[in-house]
Amino acid sequence: MEAAHPPTGAVEAALERVLSSATFGSSPGLRRFLEFVVRQSIAGEDDGIKEYTIGVEVFGRGPRFNPRCDSIARVEAYKLREKLLEYYRTEGSTDPVTIGIPKGRYRPLFQAHEALPGALLDDPQSLCGQAESLILQSSPASLSRARHILNCAIERWPNNAELHIMIASATLASVEMESIAPHEGLPLLQRAADRAICLDPRSGQAQCYVAVARVLEPDKDTAIKGVNRALQVAPPSAVAHYWAASVYAADLRLADMLIHMQLAVRLQPTALFFHTWRAVSLFWAGQPAVAIRYLRDVLIVQPNDALANHWLGQICAYTGRHDEACDAAARAYAVTGTTQAAGGLACVEAMAGRVESAEARLEALGADHRFVADSQIASVHVALGNLVAAGSVLTRALAAGDWHLGWARGDQRWAPLRGKVKGLT
Repeated sequence: MEAAHPPTGAVEAALERVLSSATFGSSPGLRRFLEFVVRQSIAGEDDGIKEYTIGVEVFGRGPRFNPRCDSIARVEAYKLREKLLEYYRTEGSTDPVTIGIPKGRYRPLFQAHEALPGALLDDPQSLCGQAESLILQSSPASLSRARHILNCAIERWPNNAELHIMIASATLASVEMESIAPHEGLPLLQRAADRAICLDPRSGQAQCYVAVARVLEPDKDTAIKGVNRALQVAPPSAVAHYWAASVYAADLRLADMLIHMQLAVRLQPTALFFHTWRAVSLFWAGQPAVAIRYLRDVLIVQPNDALANHWLGQICAYTGRHDEACDAAARAYAVTGTTQAAGGLACVEAMAGRVESAEARLEALGADHRFVADSQIASVHVALGNLVAAGSVLTRALAAGDWHLGWARGDQRWAPLRGKVKGLT
């Protein structure tokens, strides 16, 4: 999928796309920084890409600049990494060559990405099927690949409503997996769903995604009415029933939640994704033993299923099966390496009494350059018994519209903070 050394012309074109993007439009300092390090690298002057040179040449610190006393290069390098991540999640999601600044260094890394076969782009219906398969794998890599091929297809077929529906699905799944921050992903979701409705006003699936985004509101009635309307006009869809179940779970209408999850499994019985979420639904409905049995069954079929391992770890931890919980959570983290899996493992370790390891993971999450949901940080503090710190972080998460707090009403993690944190229902 990736070439180690893209041609110089391709790198220069990639740089121009980034520098002229809306993402970098209001960041002249970061544009100068990026252009300097890329031009130096293209010219073979990698030895000149050093903290001192950047301070002097990019930020005008003068010849007496001392990197030990002035952290300008390190601070701006962090901002540049974050801005590049934002660009490649949004405007640059289909760029054939990407530019990265690896953590702990200033020399850029260039990666060329495989072009999609023309035959795939010639058949949008088949492409949507492949994208759905990637989405249901529910890993950061598969979701990123799904968004990439869908964005390429939309460039070719901008008026195909189904493609916009699928990009909405992939984006929402990425928000759920915390591989995209909600403040980035939800506007993309809204735009994709709105475009699909504009192209096909009767699209139930598009209406479903618009409704699901309303789950963050304290009153879930609008979201519930929206998914119900969508299901009435949409053809039978396992994904639509899954999201209907999720919205009902947010309102603690657990009988309805279970009905829709069972329907999702029946409509797509070979997709382990729906079997895993049926198990989670059973846990929410007060049947942890059945949930654990179902998750073990999923893992017999696919031992490295990250989603099933993650939830087996969480549910086992809450039921006192600490060794199995730690093993499952560790497998989920080993498979994906995501911040979500790291937070889940830290919570499980804290509940198992492995405090030192949990605290080390919490510290690593705080230093991670990727998106880390505040609800993840708060949940680890709760598991460690740091309720004051947990309350502070959770208050910030609520103010920021943390996606996972749409389900706060029934989330066991927040039991010690109910009545203590304003806005936590």
